[in-house]
Amino acid sequence: MVIPLSYLSYSTLVYYMCFICVTIKGVNSFILLPVYIMLVIKCDKKNPIQFIPAVLILLLELFDSLTFLDLKYYINYSFFILTFFFLLFENSNKVDYSKCLKYVLYGLLLTITITCIRTLEDPYALMAEGTANYRKAMGTVEGQDITTHFILNANELALYSALLIGLVACGHKRLEVSKYVHIASTIIAIFSGLLTQSRTWLLVSLSVLIIHFLASQFKRKITLLLASTLLIFTTFFFYEEFASNSLNNIIGRFERDNVESAGGRTDLFKIYNDFMLDHPEYQLTGTGAIYYKQVVKAPNSIHNSTQQIYVSYGIIGFLIYIYASLLFLKKYRYTKARVDDYLPLFATFAFSQSIQFLMPSNAMLPIVVASFALRRQYAIATINPEPYTS
Repeated sequence: MVIPLSYLSYSTLVYYMCFICVTIKGVNSFILLPVYIMLVIKCDKKNPIQFIPAVLILLLELFDSLTFLDLKYYINYSFFILTFFFLLFENSNKVDYSKCLKYVLYGLLLTITITCIRTLEDPYALMAEGTANYRKAMGTVEGQDITTHFILNANELALYSALLIGLVACGHKRLEVSKYVHIASTIIAIFSGLLTQSRTWLLVSLSVLIIHFLASQFKRKITLLLASTLLIFTTFFFYEEFASNSLNNIIGRFERDNVESAGGRTDLFKIYNDFMLDHPEYQLTGTGAIYYKQVVKAPNSIHNSTQQIYVSYGIIGFLIYIYASLLFLKKYRYTKARVDDYLPLFATFAFSQSIQFLMPSNAMLPIVVASFALRRQYAIATINPEPYTS
């Protein structure tokens, strides 16, 4: 695998990695290793910040997991951590960040479309049922092994859908795709999001669209209103039963008894928080990300990415991530950047506050590829000091 990759240029490897980051549920995660190795070899502007946080986090994980250590899981987890920090601080003049976003877009379309097609054997029955088992393993068919590729639970699919909506809000010119691809991406993002019946997806997506609408110019606002009206009318005219069932199921989830606890998330937050307060021996270095649930003996996984970082790596690991985040924002913040440049990152970060980030490991990759939207504006600003307009 390494030998064929050695013939690719550094920029092509970055584009390839961006594509892999959002299709990782359909391929073996070990593919990250050869691509990462070639990126490091061919990178002409290596920055210590691309490696030091990753090494520190992996050392913490090794220290925390000695009791439970499974080498295979640790190595697999390492691929994601190394990839995350390398891409987060990737800063080469050879890379076209618009192309990065385009490959992310195509990867999302592939993953989401395959998952939805495999889920929708009987879309009306599925939306009418809205069962927990259905939301737990979308993309499976009856009698099929759940380990088959492109199996996403509802939260994972909703995360990908939220990222896709954030990218769509950037506009087709910034993504360097045709209007037809842009329209198709919008439809797929909304359709897949409704399919997940995720309350968080609905709130995050509406927030992204409202921010995009308020930040747009007057003509753009009129276009958005007309396009939204046409899309809603067309959907309900041709797919009335499916659209009605989708909305009713999502609204129904807001009316359930567990809505006050955010689907049990606040209860889980308290369980993990109480554990950390009652066990000071874990406060400094945490429990480790791979086996934190077993250590805490909690009934379910953490459903808050920020808390997961703290519980997994304690104060030390939490500060490492805070420092890396602030360093990224300090470097790539551009005062004249459009609001839309922040929307992909906002969508993924906001949604991750209701799911995991470190484990399952694929959850950390959408956030890092979303950052390329902001990074693209920074690259334009450093080359041309004039503000960019599309």
